Amino acid sequence: VKTPGIEVNRPSARTASDLQKNSILFALADDGAIHYGGQTMSLPGIGPLVKELRRDVDVPVIIQVDRDADGAQLAELIREAASTGAPVSVATLKP
Repeated sequence: VKTPGIEVNRPSARTASDLQKNSILFALADDGAIHYGGQTMSLPGIGPLVKELRRDVDVPVIIQVDRDADGAQLAELIREAASTGAPVSVATLKP
């Protein structure tokens, strides 16, 4: 599992399940930047990367989102990752 490479200020949620250790982990920063493995990525690069990483193993996509990130951009990121058939979750802090 590669970490996104940045710390995000995640919002809390009333319910949260533990994240799977084997997952594809992205971060959406408050400035709109998408991070994976210490690299900044463009939205069109998300689908091909997720397809490549899921080729041999069925793992979910987890998105860590800064609480100040744009909701519309989060929706686009979820849509792009989900278009590959991967289950997509948004990470929050446990209450």
